[in-house]
Amino acid sequence: EYISGEVKLALTLRILAVASYLDMYLWLNINADYCKIISKKVMREWICQDEVIEIYFYKNVLHNTRNCERISAEFGEKSDGILGGCIGALDGWLVKINCPYLSEVSNPGKYCSRKGFFALNVQVIVDRNKRVLWRYIGEKGSAHDSPTFHESDLGQYLLKCKDVMSRTGYYLIGDFAYALRNYNLTPYDNATHKSPEDTFNYFLSSSRIWVECAFGEVDRRWGCFWGRLEGRLENHRYTIDSAMRLHNFIVDHRESMKVSNHVDEVEMERRFEPELDEDCDDFLENNPFATVGVFNEDVNIRARDRPTCAEAVARLEGKRLRDRIRDELISNGYIRSDNMSVQNRNKYNRPCE
Repeated sequence: EYISGEVKLALTLRILAVASYLDMYLWLNINADYCKIISKKVMREWICQDEVIEIYFYKNVLHNTRNCERISAEFGEKSDGILGGCIGALDGWLVKINCPYLSEVSNPGKYCSRKGFFALNVQVIVDRNKRVLWRYIGEKGSAHDSPTFHESDLGQYLLKCKDVMSRTGYYLIGDFAYALRNYNLTPYDNATHKSPEDTFNYFLSSSRIWVECAFGEVDRRWGCFWGRLEGRLENHRYTIDSAMRLHNFIVDHRESMKVSNHVDEVEMERRFEPELDEDCDDFLENNPFATVGVFNEDVNIRARDRPTCAEAVARLEGKRLRDRIRDELISNGYIRSDNMSVQNRNKYNRPCE
């Protein structure tokens, strides 16, 4: 009989929420094998289409000054605008999977993560509202976060545009697993307690925690991630991408329900040069699967030995930017204390007059 689109979508949502195919057979009176076909088709051809729910970091963030200003202002609220150049929190997420078959990959052992289970390394950038701005799916579980990001399409593009990022003052924030760049700030190593470096690490961690919260929401809402993803390796990419797109749909609905301040927004001048936009478009056309990731055993991460000249320059500029933000935090009275709610300090941990 005819199966409506509403039923197909409801079936897919229930399967993402850890329902069994046998349960769907009893609930909808649809053959269990056909339930699998329907759910895979809905995720691949409906939910993962940009016309339905779009995740496109280049157009929606990097090349949209209005969104950059909004995201950076939200991240800079706690530090009174000192960390106002942040346009995204970056982190890696290990998604558990079953051991891949030899018919799918030549070396299944590469997918065994450092935590002792088979997984996919998913790189994600979110904003202050836990909305997914960028994701890279498909890297092996044994891959380290830093080379995975810096060898991705976005990492290569930001390294190419490092001068533009320095001029605009925008950057991402990550944890100790990532290499320091002027477009990706990381905490200080071995910072002593109550030192200026410790203060910087505290405010950086307070802004970066939202990507961990986003992982918690996705993992808690979609029960398919409670255990190991089943099925073929090539289908895992659509399952993870569908969960993130639906998470964005929920975040957008949640934000739309809040009371708007009805402030008139003015279109501001774009900060990225037009020729860089054209280069980005050409790069993406040559790599159609780069923004999401693709399972390809022939594509390996470059060995990380000596950094290139561009990477060395980006690291030096990143150190200067990090030190400048640290000094600005200290000069404005931001000092990390054991009790952040002491009487003589305000909500920004600044001394009260």
